[in-house]
Formats: sequence, structure tokens, C-alpha cells
Amino acid sequence: MITIKLRSQIKNYCPQASQNCLNKYISSLYRLNNSVNIESSSFLDNPKEIKEFLEFKRYTDFTKKYYYQIIFIFLNSFKKKKSELIDKYRYELNILNHKQRKTMTLSDENKNNLIKVSQIDNIITNYKSIIRDLNILELESIDTYKFKILQRYLILSIFKLEPKIRCSLSSINVNKKADNINYLHYNNNTYSIHINKYKLKKYYGTLIINISENLNKYIKCLLKHNNNKNFLLVELNRNKKLNSNGFSKIILHLFKSELNKNICVNLFKYILENNNI
Repeated sequence: MITIKLRSQIKNYCPQASQNCLNKYISSLYRLNNSVNIESSSFLDNPKEIKEFLEFKRYTDFTKKYYYQIIFIFLNSFKKKKSELIDKYRYELNILNHKQRKTMTLSDENKNNLIKVSQIDNIITNYKSIIRDLNILELESIDTYKFKILQRYLILSIFKLEPKIRCSLSSINVNKKADNINYLHYNNNTYSIHINKYKLKKYYGTLIINISENLNKYIKCLLKHNNNKNFLLVELNRNKKLNSNGFSKIILHLFKSELNKNICVNLFKYILENNNI
């Protein structure tokens, strides 16, 4: 059905997968290859044909998503990745995710706390104005209030670029780089954030968030006034790394203080991904 090498390759990519789960992955790939033995990833080289196959089988959107997720796992398990091909499948999965989100049923509490993305943009703009008016980027030292505004500005700005990261934004390492951690990369006077540890990693692979030239200077400023030289985001004492629980509290407090809304990380993600609400 599949070579021992490829089976081992998938297992190494998903070490947490049980034998039963691994067998299901392989059976699904086998079906996608028209029940022909799998010796490479070449049978996935034409996303259009795969999409037509899934349509022909009259699979539900939920089942289609499952197959696309298996495809992600398989393609990402190769050391030499076909990035353009993965992006094409990611596009199809995103379409299905968007359809699913449109039919999601929110609790009454969450419905009452929905806001428009333009309101988030207004908060970001307001923070940026405070940073400018208080000349924070030019100061040699800043107090706790200025540090809080600067860090909140960056959290909102970066999270908006890639909502899938959720609380993983709290663990951005600034002095280490590895395939199993989230880290800040600096090259040619430009930052990028590499997300390797997050909930959907096995489906989407490493997420790379390219930071704009304008946002770069705010990251430099935060690092300058951050006493913890290991992580980008820290608690307000500037020494202890911000953990996921602390990150969640920042999001809750931020929207409560700015808009009097109870918005958690997952609802924040939902709002950004459904920006027509």
C-alpha cells in the first residue's frame, strides 16, 4: 500500500499519532491514489484532480477537510517540501474552513461580544497615536504604562496578521532558532516570526509572519526595554516570560478596557477570520 520508508516518514512527522490513526492516514492516501501503491508524493501534484476526485465521491465538506489535512501531513513530512503545492492545498482548505465558520453557531454570550474588525483597527491606531505622542520610540527608558501600550500594540498588530497562532504568540524566542520552537528571525534589517509550535502545525506546517518595515521599529523598541533577553513578550515586570494564560488575560483585559467587551483569544480569532460581521 505504501513503502516502509514513507510510513516511517509520516510517523516521524506525527510521533503522537497512534498506530490506528497512522493506518487511517495511509488508507486515505491510498484511496486518493486510486488504490495504487504509493512510492512518492507525485500523485498529489495536481490539486485540481484531487479536488475533482473528492467532488466525484460526493464527500461532505467535513470529509474533504479531513482528506486535505491528511495531504498536509504527508507533504509536510518530506524534508524537501513542495511549498507551492502545499500553498494550493492550503487555499482549498481555507475555503472549506471559511464555509464552516459561516455556519458556526456562537453562544448567546459570544454573539453579544462580537465586534467589527474596524473597531480593532481603531484600537491599534489609538495605541500607535499614544506611542507617537509620548515619544516612546525615542526614549531611553519607559515606565510600566508605556511598556504596556507598546506591547499591546504589537500583540494586536501581529495577531491580526495570522490569527491561527492564538496563544503561541506568547512564546516567541528571540535568541534561539529551531524547528521545534517559535522564534523571531532577523535578516537584512527585517524581522519575521516563525511559528513551529501551535495547534494546527501538522496541517499547515511552519507559519512565517513577515513583519512590515513600519512594525520593525516597534519590535526593536520592545526588545530594547525588555529585561528578559530570551522572549519577545513578557509580563509587565519585564523579567518573566509571558505564558499562554497571561496572554489570554491580556486579550480579555484589553477588550474589556477598550470596548467593554468580553473577548477571549478564540473569539478574537473568530472575529478576524469572519471580518464581514
